[in-house]
Amino acid sequence: MKKFKKFSVITIIIITLIFATSFCRKEKPLCERNNFGHVTIHNNTNYPLWVDATNEGVLYNDETNLSVGDSHTFTVDTGTVTVWAANDVDKQLNSWNTDKITIVQCDEYSYTWKSTKGEGDGTYNDTKGFGISKK
Repeated sequence: MKKFKKFSVITIIIITLIFATSFCRKEKPLCERNNFGHVTIHNNTNYPLWVDATNEGVLYNDETNLSVGDSHTFTVDTGTVTVWAANDVDKQLNSWNTDKITIVQCDEYSYTWKSTKGEGDGTYNDTKGFGISKK
């Protein structure tokens, strides 16, 4: 009988420890469990822009119109992401300005489109004579 009580007490202690440690584990953040990050696109140009952020190989587009000074956050899978921008005229012509960025797990990436005069790296001319630069 003593052996049975000792065995029962030890069993109860072990079971209690197992349950206690399983409840003490921190749950991983959702972005870690589902392998995603965020890209926030800011419009610091002088005109409204259509923007998007898409993973490589994904056919779904979530084109969003941003007023001057506005921003929008996209949830994307980790890996290579294309950031898109076009004004109304360029969107109709399907002439998007793009850039590729890399998103890592739980990333909070900030991307700003900015007006510049003239041409140069990362700019394109639209009908207003201004361009967009990547920053």
